[in-house]
Amino acid sequence: MSATAPLGCLLITAYLMGVACFSQIADLVRPGLHGAHQLQLCSTWQPGAADAPVLNRREWRRCSLSLLAADRNTQTGQTADLPVADGAARESMGGRMPHLADMAQVAERELAEAESLSQAQSTQQAIIDEVPWKPEGYSFWQWDGRRVGYIEAGEASGQPVLLVHGFGGSAYHWRRNINALASRGLHVFAIDLLGFGQSDKPADIVYDAEDVWVAQCARFMVEVMGCGEREGGARRAMVAGNSLGGFVSLAAAATHKDLVSGCVLLNSAGRLRR
Repeated sequence: MSATAPLGCLLITAYLMGVACFSQIADLVRPGLHGAHQLQLCSTWQPGAADAPVLNRREWRRCSLSLLAADRNTQTGQTADLPVADGAARESMGGRMPHLADMAQVAERELAEAESLSQAQSTQQAIIDEVPWKPEGYSFWQWDGRRVGYIEAGEASGQPVLLVHGFGGSAYHWRRNINALASRGLHVFAIDLLGFGQSDKPADIVYDAEDVWVAQCARFMVEVMGCGEREGGARRAMVAGNSLGGFVSLAAAATHKDLVSGCVLLNSAGRLRR
């Protein structure tokens, strides 16, 4: 007999055992209708039972905890009445399981918290849906004879916030942040730097961060966002930038303190010359 024969026998045996185990599991758990994936739990806890009651997710969670507790406590011989499952599920368990009253309460609390969180997330998502794409653009502003695109959201009375995209990006880079920030009472502006997005892309200028984009953002804060000295006090913006936009934001904050009240940097890149 060759040296590989014992190894082959072991592999065949392991394969057959795996198939047998999978077959029993498949009999116990079968997908329900309409993709709901309801779990069918056999009333006799035997594979292939024809009269298996159908349990929903909540009942299956509680039954699963019951089985775990039973497996853990059977060795001690301790039993207790258990208000775990409803109807057929309770009947199939015989109405008695080892210590699970506390685990059942934990399961109920977890389910209630999950349902509450799901409802809150659905409500919040309805408020902060991302900005839809508009190929024709959103809003435009003229700066030194060139058109600059931007997106605006929120109440005019809110704290002004300027979002500055990174290299190769655009105002649409912030599509999932704009409405989320506006829903918190902020007046949000996301700008297209000159040469990007829906802003003009002139070929007769040198694209320099401090001489072009910082100057553009500073003038934008004054003319569009209404920042600077005004009746009743100064109005200053929070500026947030990603990558190249982070550099532009920091440079604007450093050189235009009368316009900027704070700065947020996200993966900022660049070096200040002065």
